[in-house]
Amino acid sequence: MGIVRRQATYNTIINFIGAGIGALNYIYLLPKFFPTEYIGVIRLVLSIATMLQFLSAFGFISAFVKFFPKYKDEQAKHIYFVRYVIKRLLAGVLIISLIYILAKPVFIKFYVEKSPLYIKFYYYVLPVFWALLLNSFLDNVLALLYKTVFSNFVKEILTRLLLTFGLVLHLFLSYSIDEAIAFYFSGYIFVILLMLPQLFTGENRIYLFGNGSEVPSEERKGWIKYAFYAFFAGSTFMLLSNIDSMMLGSMVNLKVLGVYSVYMYMATILVLPTRGLQKIARTPLVEAITKNDKETILRLYSRTSLIQSSIAAFIMLGIILNKEIFFFFIKKPEFEEYFIIFIFLALGIWIDITGGV
Repeated sequence: MGIVRRQATYNTIINFIGAGIGALNYIYLLPKFFPTEYIGVIRLVLSIATMLQFLSAFGFISAFVKFFPKYKDEQAKHIYFVRYVIKRLLAGVLIISLIYILAKPVFIKFYVEKSPLYIKFYYYVLPVFWALLLNSFLDNVLALLYKTVFSNFVKEILTRLLLTFGLVLHLFLSYSIDEAIAFYFSGYIFVILLMLPQLFTGENRIYLFGNGSEVPSEERKGWIKYAFYAFFAGSTFMLLSNIDSMMLGSMVNLKVLGVYSVYMYMATILVLPTRGLQKIARTPLVEAITKNDKETILRLYSRTSLIQSSIAAFIMLGIILNKEIFFFFIKKPEFEEYFIIFIFLALGIWIDITGGV
């Protein structure tokens, strides 16, 4: 448990630093110095790439997390299982990439009128989606190997610093906005190169090369069945997390999507203080459920609901009452015009938070 506790502490610190850098990027630097349409196109590219990443994985990353511990210490089966999952992921990448390339006329039809800038960045989606898939796989594998700190640092801090650096290049070194965005997206590939060596070094590692022994077909059917269920279980969340950006880009325009992206990030600040509380409350909650201790369950629910909703309401009201300061620094009329977006997003998150643990 020592390694878990130590890594949890480091990861909490990393998460808060990453949130601070993200806030600097998305609440000040991007709205202040980038055209709002370009903030929208960054969000749209990431949303479509995330959807493609989810489709191409088809639940096999979840299946890997579920079954890898079973084969971790049996090297021959370990090798076979790792290769099996990687082959399916590669097949998914090829199929979804081909569909995306062939579907360009359909995407153009949806976005050319309201968001023509997206067509310019159409093919940026492919390397970003490949990088997101590999990043998701590496992140989950490294967690299974108890190597979470470096991967979390890369994901939460380094990728956000690369966006900051791209903004600096644009502001001070005469890089165009297109070049700054290309630099930011290329950062997704760069961080993967940093994470890859972690897989094959140290006492806990992945074995990919060598002689593998085939696993019985019944076990393989179990992998596929679990991947299938994981895919459909996660599809609703994935759709809800990205369909908003895709619809705004298609039905309204990238400027509104850019405003929406900034206000969505501001609204998620409401969640940050509750994460630590939920981690602390999770263990006694599980114990209470195991013992069918309804009194403790009710107490945990009511207290966490009260604490989380009160803190979130305080933050939400603080942002609303001080919105003029934000408008003063950003100096873009669209953020003042569409501030109602933040209110609706923040209310939605606050209602969710009131559910406690």
